[in-house]
Amino acid sequence: MPEILQPTEEQKNNPYIPNYADPYIAANYRGYQRDEVYRFGIIFYNDKSVASPVLWIGDIRMPHASQMPPFRYENNTLIGNALGVEFKVKKMPVGAVSYEIVRCDRTERDRTVVMQTVGSYVYEYRIQEQDKYVG
Repeated sequence: MPEILQPTEEQKNNPYIPNYADPYIAANYRGYQRDEVYRFGIIFYNDKSVASPVLWIGDIRMPHASQMPPFRYENNTLIGNALGVEFKVKKMPVGAVSYEIVRCDRTERDRTVVMQTVGSYVYEYRIQEQDKYVG
């Protein structure tokens, strides 16, 4: 899991607002929808930067919130548990010098999860005032 970002000296002297436009943040901190299926592929590049067709890696279902809760509470701090995927390429094809992992865009037509929320326990506290219960 990546460390929490601290601004560099250059960023301290320039206005910097960490967001997903930063490629480092987009690559290391963007999560996935729980219980959703994502299709991943790989593109290989040769020494002339010519790309191969996308080769299918697989359809990967992210864990359900019951398997990996979106948040945990440690030392009076609420910590988010973003889901991520890491690929290790063991063998490159002949002539390939680099690769790129790609993911199909999720559209309204191919989503399996339409909406998801985080809920918590709801408690009812009764307050006794002048022999009446309020609540």
